[in-house]
Amino acid sequence: MREVAHLPTTGNPAVVTLVGIFLFSVSILPSRAASYSADPASGEFKDVGVGYRFRVSGIVGGTVTFEVLPKSGTFGSSGRAVIKRDSTTGTVVGTGTFYAPGAPTAGTISVNLELAGLTSGSADFYVVRDGDTNVWDGPISITMNGSNVSPSVSVASAVMQNNGDLVVTWTASDDLTASIGTDLYLSVNGDLGSFNFSSKQTAPDSVNGQATSFTYPAGFLATLGMIPGGSYRVRANVFDGGSPQLTDQGFSPSFVYTFPAAPDRPTISPGGPTRFTSGRSRIVLVGTTTDANEVRFNVGGGAFRRASGVVNWKVPVRLEGKRTVTKVRATGPGGSSPTLVYSIMRR
Repeated sequence: MREVAHLPTTGNPAVVTLVGIFLFSVSILPSRAASYSADPASGEFKDVGVGYRFRVSGIVGGTVTFEVLPKSGTFGSSGRAVIKRDSTTGTVVGTGTFYAPGAPTAGTISVNLELAGLTSGSADFYVVRDGDTNVWDGPISITMNGSNVSPSVSVASAVMQNNGDLVVTWTASDDLTASIGTDLYLSVNGDLGSFNFSSKQTAPDSVNGQATSFTYPAGFLATLGMIPGGSYRVRANVFDGGSPQLTDQGFSPSFVYTFPAAPDRPTISPGGPTRFTSGRSRIVLVGTTTDANEVRFNVGGGAFRRASGVVNWKVPVRLEGKRTVTKVRATGPGGSSPTLVYSIMRR
């Protein structure tokens, strides 16, 4: 069902009609939110096995909280209680913290019912001493009542960054699912039928009721043929974990696609004249740069070497003969600067 919600809305009219019928049929499903009940009822103990007694202290938003206590008095030895689904050898779905001898309680253990496999009907849960496979207490049976309802999504923004990335922020909510699946698509502004699979990005699951963000990398956007200066929107498709799986979609405000700004070419400036006479055999040339990450130089046509410093650089020069030529240049993300050429005469 997840892919049905992703079908493009252009192309074969028959396909569009079928999608429309499907969406209409979803819209008339019962919208009564699910509720939960426990046997024994919340607050009543279950202790038919060995070691523990436990009860449900509450079920909120699809998460059940079990309270675990010793059969009577306090614990005689240390341990840890865990909750398992269906049998004592089944999968651990909730883990408590260690308790010490003399502790009056093993604390509470929270279990996400959807992640524990309860998306409809009933399931049994047991409390077990960590590491044991032959003693347990339970079961407590939990039943999901009512109908699954569609998730909802609101796309708050789609904002281009200076580096060419696109950051999309949305909020999704659902009656049962703690984590809500999310797929993102791009469209030309005003043409919501222009969504296509090439722009699809599967985002991390949305957290129920919390703002979530995803970044379209600049390199990925460059492969889609988007026109700089053109207006676009983002569509978010969200889907729950219920059966049948239900979906919703939301659209972002429009944004203008821009290429990342080209980095500036480095500049380099001397700290004094580039043609002069010196009576010394060794001197130090100095200067400054902008937008550079390295300064290199050569003396008398030799190999280029790295100078000391970047924003404020220094170049040591040994003068040989009557005239020494030294070249200095800066490099950075925007390329190379013009080359400074020093001509130094020796007295």
